Amino acid sequence: YVQSIFAHVHDAPADPQTMLHADTFHPSVKAWFFLTDVSADDGPLCYVPGSHRLTPARLAWERARSLRAPDGLDRLSARGSLRIDQAELAELDLPQPLAFTVPANTLVVCDTFGFHARGRASRAATRVEIWAYGRRSPFLPWAGMNPLSLPGLAHRHERWTWAIRDRFPKLFGQPWHAVGERTPLERPA
Repeated sequence: YVQSIFAHVHDAPADPQTMLHADTFHPSVKAWFFLTDVSADDGPLCYVPGSHRLTPARLAWERARSLRAPDGLDRLSARGSLRIDQAELAELDLPQPLAFTVPANTLVVCDTFGFHARGRASRAATRVEIWAYGRRSPFLPWAGMNPLSLPGLAHRHERWTWAIRDRFPKLFGQPWHAVGERTPLERPA
């Protein structure tokens, strides 16, 4: 996907992506190919080094969180994308997050079982990137043999998924909404 992140466009609730979180309870991958320079003021990708490892401390933390779910956690944590406060990192023997301030044409790939977040932008900023992810079901007892990866289906199933979400948003949920045609660098009004 081509993704544009616009910071400080208008007053809005806090962006949930700016809180450190793990996307899943199992290894998964995301990649960002940054098409624009990303400075510390632009809200860079932040990642906690080593947080992708399933240590005894991480297991205990995950278990404690699971016992509070679904009612004792924020909405996204209750859905499986567990949020963590920076103060809690030391309890897991983890360092503070590293901000990826990078020049344009930089590729960053990370395991999003590790804690990561979109940094908070301190000014109006535009970040443009090619964004990709890979996340298969951890409950399949084999690797591969996914019918949706067959020739003729592989390059279409993502488009079909979004079309179904567009057509039946109440049934399947649709986090995105149409904004009309614009270039990736064109800020919303």
